[in-house]
Amino acid sequence: MKLSYARLQDEFKRSDMQFFIQNGAKECTSESDTRMNAQRFCFDVPLKGAVYPQVSNFDLVCSQFRPLTRPYSVSIYTNTQTTTNSGRTGAEKLVLLPFALAFDVVTLPVQVLGAL
Repeated sequence: MKLSYARLQDEFKRSDMQFFIQNGAKECTSESDTRMNAQRFCFDVPLKGAVYPQVSNFDLVCSQFRPLTRPYSVSIYTNTQTTTNSGRTGAEKLVLLPFALAFDVVTLPVQVLGAL
């Protein structure tokens, strides 16, 4: 999973920068970040595994972990683009029009008798 971490340059500490560089993060500051006086680091987190149902002793497991020292804000963005076809084009509909009209003419007597 590709992740990026951005922060204002005034708030960025030297230790933060060294941490990212030691862990394989690359600086990927964009023009937008530069205008906001921010610095961005990009890195990959290899995710592998399977999704399992919640364990029955979830409260016990949670009690054995400590929370983070401070809250971290996380944003997850995807770069996938999806395109959907909203239906047939006008030309395709026009080709099918005679068949639709013929079907309506054939089924009209049945519809009239069904309404009575």
